[in-house]
Amino acid sequence: MIRKVRVWFHHWLAVAFEGHHDELALRHVRALALLGDQWGVLELGVRYQNGETLGRCYEKAFCCYKKAASIPGKYSGIAKYNVGTCFLRGIGTNEDSVEASNWFKKAAGHGHLEAQYNYGLALIDGWGNTQDTEAGILLLEKAASRGLAQARESLATLSRQGPNDGS
Repeated sequence: MIRKVRVWFHHWLAVAFEGHHDELALRHVRALALLGDQWGVLELGVRYQNGETLGRCYEKAFCCYKKAASIPGKYSGIAKYNVGTCFLRGIGTNEDSVEASNWFKKAAGHGHLEAQYNYGLALIDGWGNTQDTEAGILLLEKAASRGLAQARESLATLSRQGPNDGS
């Protein structure tokens, strides 16, 4: 019970101070991360990646995203998507399309829209030694139906050139 009150207190203050007292907001975000709060750990990662109120450090951002992804909660999809993006782009870790695909699959399972799109592309392109064009197109269609313009554009491109045409 006391932990819940502390989490609520620090979350409320982190949000309240955001934008006009960034150092105070950061203090409360760090307190949340120390308490193991998923949002706090994820937010700390975003701040490390963007260099907001902290020195930019991609390795720390990546570590925060992985930690947040391991904490059950409503931000799991976002955290797992961020880990996948780090692997895909080599942010704070080595570039690894196989790992990126695995993390996008996990995030897509939480309903994360961009992860559905990226995992669909991974299946179509065969990242991680798994190629399943049909399942990939279904994920792109799902993302497109939820309003993701990139997914609509990719589907249009695939219908013009075919999924296995590299041109």
